[in-house]
Amino acid sequence: MRRRVAWFAAITIVLAACNSITGLSDDYRLGDDDGGADPDTGTNVPDSTIEDDGATTSDAGVDVADTSTPDAAGQDADAAPDAPPSTFCADAGATVVFCTDFEEANPLAKWDNAPGQIKGGNGQISIVAGAGIGGSKAYRAFASEAATDRTVAMWKAISNTPSSNSRYTATFSFLIKKKTIEYGVFGALGFVPTFSPYYGLATYPNGNLDQSDPPAPSTGLTAPGTLDVWHTATIVLERVGAGPGFNGKIIVNGQTIDDARPLNAGAATSTELRLGYLFTSADPGEAEVFYDNVIVFRDP
Repeated sequence: MRRRVAWFAAITIVLAACNSITGLSDDYRLGDDDGGADPDTGTNVPDSTIEDDGATTSDAGVDVADTSTPDAAGQDADAAPDAPPSTFCADAGATVVFCTDFEEANPLAKWDNAPGQIKGGNGQISIVAGAGIGGSKAYRAFASEAATDRTVAMWKAISNTPSSNSRYTATFSFLIKKKTIEYGVFGALGFVPTFSPYYGLATYPNGNLDQSDPPAPSTGLTAPGTLDVWHTATIVLERVGAGPGFNGKIIVNGQTIDDARPLNAGAATSTELRLGYLFTSADPGEAEVFYDNVIVFRDP
């Protein structure tokens, strides 16, 4: 008889425990699978992607027809609201003299030589949707095969004659997609009207990144120019007193690869930023680089 009572009591406890589990709060339940969340924004990411031509493509690579009906204002009545505008430049600060993340309606119009300089070979300059950081827009410079040096670049005048001890700091993100050329300068600050001297970043035959002069295999401190990876470069020019002398510094991914390099600006009237291939070796190779999040500071 005691065994039956004990067995009945055990069943009663199990049933009570099951009832307690079914009453758990919804906070502990797994959510429905709705395509996953973007780790940067926390918003759900749809399975389809928007390609350069604006067409929506499913995971299977099939174009998805647009069946929504435009409203009176010419907008899709069922379309999702526009993504919030980029704040990269809006939050940059008072010492910024130039900034672009290429998200503007016409990004190249912000540069002084739009639509860009192309010399030697069949180079290309373009803005590519989805090629930037996090799927944003990016500026693409492509130097094609040619038996001569090539230029495929955009440039922007930064400011007038610098004041005493003024410092220019240009920071940009870049991704080298392809490089079969021996040597190429792909980002620099220089002095105009002649852009001489200039000081910048170059890729070398050994695949490393180093300062742009002289055009020979890099030596000393370098950074790996790993392909298909986003890197961040900072180029600094700091005036020594009120004279024509400047000191240059280059940082790649937080690593200083050149420091305290003296430059003489002579009678230069302003400073200029150039991005793209400013100069390449005269060999038959190709080179392709993407840029995003460009910002230049002047202090003071």
